[in-house]
Amino acid sequence: MSKLYRIGLDIGIGSVGWAVLENNPATEEPSRILKLGVRTFSPNEIAKTGESTAKARREKRGLHRRTRRRSFRMQRLKNLISLNFGIDVDDELKELSDVDVYKLRATALDERKNCCEIAKVILNIAKRRGFQSNRKSGVVGGDGLLTTAINENAQFLKDSGYRTIGEAIFKADRFGTNVIKDGKESRIYNIRNHAGDYKNCFGRNDLISEMTLILKKQKEFGISQISDEFIEKVIEIFAKQRNFDEGPGEGSPYSARFEIGKCTFLGHEGEIRAPKSSFTFEYFTALSKINSLKINEKELTIEQKQILYDYILKNKELKFERI
Repeated sequence: MSKLYRIGLDIGIGSVGWAVLENNPATEEPSRILKLGVRTFSPNEIAKTGESTAKARREKRGLHRRTRRRSFRMQRLKNLISLNFGIDVDDELKELSDVDVYKLRATALDERKNCCEIAKVILNIAKRRGFQSNRKSGVVGGDGLLTTAINENAQFLKDSGYRTIGEAIFKADRFGTNVIKDGKESRIYNIRNHAGDYKNCFGRNDLISEMTLILKKQKEFGISQISDEFIEKVIEIFAKQRNFDEGPGEGSPYSARFEIGKCTFLGHEGEIRAPKSSFTFEYFTALSKINSLKINEKELTIEQKQILYDYILKNKELKFERI
């Protein structure tokens, strides 16, 4: 061969970018670009819904992560309780398997409980720790079914005078029904959500308030094992959640290191890649999406592309319906 060359491919779900680079015969390093281009095509989606075929796998992966994180959180709380109360949590709580935990949560506000009962209350609250918005303000907002249900439940607690979520679940008709079975009164709870139904969702801050109030009350009732430091550690474990831009902590088996790589074309000069928050990256992404956009399988004209670009410079977002 008189010339040495290499081919580079950038393969995505809706396009394949390609480039042919000429190599320097002496160093076999790229010296110039011979040709480059991109071929776009319909992405790998489900025809009827437009959803990615990877959605099912992504949802299962997310479920696996939530289960793993919940298990880790519960184990940390069990270790803390065992160390502080001097009990074997798993063995001791077996004797309370038939006890109504919501009754415990309600009566713990006014009655002294033993260490095993307090442990059962802590673990029950921690098992489902409610919803927390990922907005920077931390405020639950929006018009979705989930946020609407959370705001309605928060307003219900305020209007009805119940001090905690546990007390409301144990006493309010909207969360359960009292029945007589075998001559004994018991309560059937209706607190599980179903598909598309979020009426029994609560905010995480409300659950933190309940956990704190119960532990402080039990401290006042003379449970010496409960200190301010213990309460602080329980709440810390209960509420701990990493930001989305952080990976798992050091030492975690799921940890990963994220580093900014060097530019493909200028890396030999020490140039690093542009961060996603930079104007350069946003500008490149916008132009790429506009250039690859098709309507009814037809590419846009230069004038139409310019209209879209001028629009996104002045507006926060651009949806396909608006286009």
